[in-house]
Amino acid sequence: MKILRSTFIFFITLHCYTYELSAINTEQVAKKNIVIFGAGYVGCVTGACLSKLGHEITFIDPDLTKIALLNQGKSPILEPHLEELLTLGKESGLIHAQKDIEHVLLKADIAMIAVQTPTGSDNTPQTDFIEDVLTLLQRETRNRAKPLIISIRSTIPPTLIRQLYNSYFGEVNKNIALVVNPEFLRESTAVDDFFTPPFCVVGGDDIDTVNKVLSLYTNITSNCVATSLETACLLKYACNAFHATKITFANEMATLSKSLGADPIEMMNIFCQDKILNCSSAYLKPGFSFGGSCLSKDLQALVSLGNSYENELPLLSAIIPSNEAHFERKAKEILQGNHQNLAILGVTFKKDSDDVRESPFLRLIDHLKNNSVTLHLYDPDLTDPSKLQIEHLLPWIQDDLNSVLKGCDGVVLCKDLLPKSTLQKLQNQSIPIYKLSY
Repeated sequence: MKILRSTFIFFITLHCYTYELSAINTEQVAKKNIVIFGAGYVGCVTGACLSKLGHEITFIDPDLTKIALLNQGKSPILEPHLEELLTLGKESGLIHAQKDIEHVLLKADIAMIAVQTPTGSDNTPQTDFIEDVLTLLQRETRNRAKPLIISIRSTIPPTLIRQLYNSYFGEVNKNIALVVNPEFLRESTAVDDFFTPPFCVVGGDDIDTVNKVLSLYTNITSNCVATSLETACLLKYACNAFHATKITFANEMATLSKSLGADPIEMMNIFCQDKILNCSSAYLKPGFSFGGSCLSKDLQALVSLGNSYENELPLLSAIIPSNEAHFERKAKEILQGNHQNLAILGVTFKKDSDDVRESPFLRLIDHLKNNSVTLHLYDPDLTDPSKLQIEHLLPWIQDDLNSVLKGCDGVVLCKDLLPKSTLQKLQNQSIPIYKLSY
């Protein structure tokens, strides 16, 4: 397997290139022979849908009841439209199922692992079933000359993916490539979710291998995204955590609404009409801790209201402590750089505003000053700093960006105030840049 750790992974982690699936030339996409380990929920839906796209599927599962049903074109689980796809695939000669792996890997292009990763007693995902499959694949591919792609469809922590691959194939067979292809299927709508996903994501080290797996999804209306193994693994956890957070938020607001005489359904229906901020990508970019004159004040008010009516609001109550922990984490990261001359680009609450009330950047500046860091401040939004009650910072504020950057050994980007050419120049000089803008 061609490893491009220093180039490919760095590039895609920062940029994640995207293209329309419809742009793939279908004449160049050949039918793939795919072996799917695990005929459970994810495996069955994935295999049935891939057969609909013209690929040949062989299910491997120790459950003889499932094998018998699949070989009759019947579904072992209840899921709308799944059985008709399995029947169609069986009648077309594209779906097979068996207990043992014998002979099926000889002509396989892709071995897809879709086994469960249940939660253990210590709340960590258990990878025993994945390791059982990898043990089998290691044995069966020891002398294999034909390339094989192992595609992990199961949910697996990003910390384990390389460890597992290296344990089983690191020095065994370089014809074995690894990708992670997470699924985003919901029970009762899984078939529809497969054919109309939010995105098709494949993570791997080799772009040619990644593209081969992405090509499986030709004719699906979606974006294809190539990324690293670790990002692909973590994405699945991030999506589910966010879904759980949204549900919890709606439930806590509903609890508070009832106590305060508001209609929770009506309130959330109106809330969801905001596609600019509430139901959008707004505020979903990693950066610094939040500040300003509204968020903290209103969160504290909500939690206080909940306490007044004996309503526990664990999610809302945890937001400000979490925000505080993020502030401390970022401040510590900057201080650990042991900088002698630190350029701070941005002081006010946000770009194109001169409001410094509850500015997290202003607080960070004071924190760094108290730790004896020499600072050079620049913010074009500070049109008249003397009127903003930050007189104590006047000796460090400069109105020329180049003067601020001259001689600095670190840059804190509180706002996007650096031209690309200047940013590139600083990076070429290996000057640390702390990006805190949202």
